[in-house]
Amino acid sequence: MKTSVLFSVAFFAFYSSVVSGVHDNRDNNVTVEILHESSAYFRPSEASRLFYEFQPQDVIKIEAVSDSGWLGFDPGIAQAANTGVFRFRWLKNDSSVALRGDTSCLLKFSSPDPFLTYNMFFEGVKIYSEKDSFSIPLFSALCGDYAEIISPIDEDWIEVDFSRGFPSMDLKGWIEKSDLNVNY
Repeated sequence: MKTSVLFSVAFFAFYSSVVSGVHDNRDNNVTVEILHESSAYFRPSEASRLFYEFQPQDVIKIEAVSDSGWLGFDPGIAQAANTGVFRFRWLKNDSSVALRGDTSCLLKFSSPDPFLTYNMFFEGVKIYSEKDSFSIPLFSALCGDYAEIISPIDEDWIEVDFSRGFPSMDLKGWIEKSDLNVNY
């Protein structure tokens, strides 16, 4: 009998509100069986920090897929501040795993760079043109969006860059420190 390691989605209602334009996948049947020892990472990249080493015959429920083909699963641990792509842990979809099920139901994410520091947004956060809440709002970030942090985070205002974030766009702006939610 195979040993199964199943990770359930405890916060799916949160996910569906976090990721706009993606349908509900609570009932998906997508799993991977580990065929050879396989590493899971914090971000969809082998350059990311190592999360866990799965062993042959482990079975993991898959909830998401990255634009680079990595498979995301809920790690089954508390992650109070993580949103969107950062809530998942990631397995490379290669010969060490056997993917089963209809992958069309999986949540889709762009892959964050494993070396950058990001701000993860919880709710409609205004991105301002200057370090001033009376300046022109350039954009309102949604829950699940993220942007690279490009200024020191010990100031009252933090500069963010969406060119290496989600949604990807040529936009730099400022957020108030109270909207800071860092993922390293």
